[in-house]
Amino acid sequence: MYNKAKKVVETSNVHYKDIAKSVGCSYGGIYRTLNGSRKLDYITAVKIAKKLGKKPDELFYNDAVKYIKEVEGGFRKWYSM
Repeated sequence: MYNKAKKVVETSNVHYKDIAKSVGCSYGGIYRTLNGSRKLDYITAVKIAKKLGKKPDELFYNDAVKYIKEVEGGFRKWYSM
């Protein structure tokens, strides 16, 4: 799901295991998070972005907006919760 973040990881010298160690979770947890099968909280997004030398919005914002529009029925439904 988080295509930009995955591309940054793939083109950097930082590996999933390095991110997992800095975030404080398992390799599988980071892998599932970036593939969208596990929810991403803001604190984790900040930690991942810091490890990759980016800001959280650079890595996650566009993909999150796309997900909300396509999967969760758009922003109106999301904001009315």
